[in-house]
Amino acid sequence: MKTYKGTKEDKDVFVSEVLSPLLVSANTGWYGALYMDVKGKGEYVCLLDKEGVIGAKIDVTADSITAIILDVFKNL
Repeated sequence: MKTYKGTKEDKDVFVSEVLSPLLVSANTGWYGALYMDVKGKGEYVCLLDKEGVIGAKIDVTADSITAIILDVFKNL
């Protein structure tokens, strides 16, 4: 199993490889997720609808990998 250290690169990979499929498998109503680092504004996990359009944006600025999971599932 891969270890994610919490760098911005690791967060991006974690969201695409782990969190996104988890959201789909858990039947949350979302069809995927992506990580965005908006320069000067923060870090976000964006939840995607059936058409791949961003339907929700969750602020995960300075979050650890564990905190990202908690923040996303608290905001479903």
